[in-house]
Amino acid sequence: MYKMTMAAAVLMMSASVALAGGECSRSKGAKACPASGSTVTGEVTAVDAAAGKISVKDAKGVVTDWTVPTDAKLMCPGKKDAGLAEIAVGSTVTVCYTEADGVKVVKSVKAAKKAKAAKKVKKAAAA
Repeated sequence: MYKMTMAAAVLMMSASVALAGGECSRSKGAKACPASGSTVTGEVTAVDAAAGKISVKDAKGVVTDWTVPTDAKLMCPGKKDAGLAEIAVGSTVTVCYTEADGVKVVKSVKAAKKAKAAKKVKKAAAA
């Protein structure tokens, strides 16, 4: 009985650690990017959480303004139930969207983990 209780406790602790360090989303259960979706990765240049808008500069330097609907999946490291306000200007995000009749609809926004960004800064400083 003791071994079963300890095994259950270890399993529960492992699950809670995995959840705490993972991504968060405000739309649980939805696929992050459908097979028919396209993605853009870049640096956040502006966030207007109240209006549900985010601006992202891609690798070519093109800034695109996105309207993020409330049903879009929002993923960010170390945050639970985060909103657009949790995404900082200067952070790297990947926007997944679909397009119908010339209108781009955001399906998800995924923020990069800060640790990766910090490693890139350290490498650049060392060079």
